Amino acid sequence: MDRNSEFVTTLFKIVQAQENANLFASTIDGHLIFIMIKDGEIKKLRYRNQSGKAAVQLLDSIQVKSYSVGDYTEVFRLSQDDLSSTADILKLLSLKLSQKVAKPQETRSEVEKKLSLNSQDRSQPPKTVVIPNSTLTNVKKAFQEAVGPIAGVIYDSIYQEVIQELGSVQNLIGFTSLVKRLTKEIDNPKHKNEFLKSIGYL
Repeated sequence: MDRNSEFVTTLFKIVQAQENANLFASTIDGHLIFIMIKDGEIKKLRYRNQSGKAAVQLLDSIQVKSYSVGDYTEVFRLSQDDLSSTADILKLLSLKLSQKVAKPQETRSEVEKKLSLNSQDRSQPPKTVVIPNSTLTNVKKAFQEAVGPIAGVIYDSIYQEVIQELGSVQNLIGFTSLVKRLTKEIDNPKHKNEFLKSIGYL
């Protein structure tokens, strides 16, 4: 099973089990996907700095490199996105998946059955998300725009703190910690929102 298939299968399982989770993925071209699922419903979706239906329309181009499932948290804030229904999002992703994995004689519904939670097949554990360097560069740039000239010193200090405490900023835990700490350093609410929006958290 390829990475895209694993990612979509994991999403299907979370939704069908009506669980709460945050699903994260890094794509081959260096972008991040954030999907928040609450009670089996997709409540927020961010991809390529787009959210809601605008992000959904880009999903047919995803090439997942790595992904991870995290505990549900609203650190990725819920906003009033014009989001497609969970069923429509899953249908789009299953269509994409069927184009890649279906044999000529298989219909989309048969592919969807393969993804069903009712299947006894257990997929491999999720691959750990690796945060690309380009994403970290964008975070630093956005932080500098929000804070000003002293931002570089603050960023480097917090970056080193996270490295010392958690070992890396290129995994999900380290990256989330980095963003949380940087956000606390931005006093102006407007600048804080602009920072979070520019890195895909709003």
